[in-house]
This record gives sequence, structure tokens and C-alpha cells, in this order.
Amino acid sequence: TRDVGNRIGASQRMLTQGMLTPNFPASADTGTLISDMEHLVKDLGCSALKTYTGAGYGVFGPDVAPWWLDDEKVSYPMIEEAKRLGLGVINTHKGLRLGIFDPEHIKPRDVPKVARDWPDMKFAIYHSGFEYLDELCRLKREEIPQATNVYPELGAIFASAVLADNAVERIGHLLGKLVTNFGADHILWGTDSIW
Repeated sequence: TRDVGNRIGASQRMLTQGMLTPNFPASADTGTLISDMEHLVKDLGCSALKTYTGAGYGVFGPDVAPWWLDDEKVSYPMIEEAKRLGLGVINTHKGLRLGIFDPEHIKPRDVPKVARDWPDMKFAIYHSGFEYLDELCRLKREEIPQATNVYPELGAIFASAVLADNAVERIGHLLGKLVTNFGADHILWGTDSIW
């Protein structure tokens, strides 16, 4: 579908991201492991990764713990392999519990360290942290004010603002916070319009 869309549009408008579950044990028979990344990039043409740090016990069973982006044993091997394969973007789900994610591990507290440790990688924070938007903005402002590799994505947070009774005010506050803390050139458009 990506390739057809790009041919029709005569451009590289459509990109794909590969889902990755670096917290799975190497023996896992489900999920996409770090060892599968070469297939994602070379065979499927993925240009970024999508991760869910809150996916663990409630989603994958009692033996799979949720993880953090700044976990040097779980996440950093994934980032190193992404770098080796020429991927420069790690997309991660933050906030938006959906009833299945570990509520602690969807907080953005891991963003500053991973952004500092991997300055040549870009980290897209899906849904701008949703209920943790203010925390994400505070972390950017107080802990990594000079970082240029963190990009809040609007996704479901924009969709929920549009559907609110006071939509104009909610959208104004949302965009104002993001522009003030990250800059207009670092906000990624997304609507999650399927929802």
C-alpha cells in the first residue's frame, strides 16, 4: 500500500514504521524482536520504529515486564541496532492508557535521559504524552531545554481536544503548551481520526 501510494503520488509521502517489542525474551514466539529489525528495514522498507513502553504484564503475560526508553539493557540495544540499520526515528506511545498499558511506564520520565544519550536519534512522543502532557513539557523545559531531538505528536490528544465542548480553548492550550516548550517546527501532525 505504501509503495502504491508513493507511485500514484509520485513522491515519498507515505512511510511505514515497524512495531518493536524489545522487552520480549529472545525465545518469544510472538512480538517483533530486536533480531527482527533487519527484516523490518531491508525487506519491509520500514523507516522508523514504533514502541510501547507500557506494554508488559497486562498485554503480553506475566513474564514480560514493561520497560523504559532509557533502559540501557532493554532499549539501548534496540536503539543501537536502529542506528546500525540507518533508522533515525523512534516513535513511542506515551500516555493514553487504553486500559491495557502499565500506567507508570507510559509516563514520559524516560525521555530526557534517552534524548541526551542519543542526540543523533529523533524521538517522536505519540499523543504528546496525553494525560502527561504537562509533565512532558516540564521535562523538556527543565531537564533538556537544549534538546532538538524530541518531537511531540498530536494524535489522540488532538482528537480529544477537537471533540471537547470547549474545543477551541482546548486546542489553543494544547498547541500553546507544545509551541512554547518544543517550538512549532517540532510538533508532528496527527489526528488518530480513525477513532
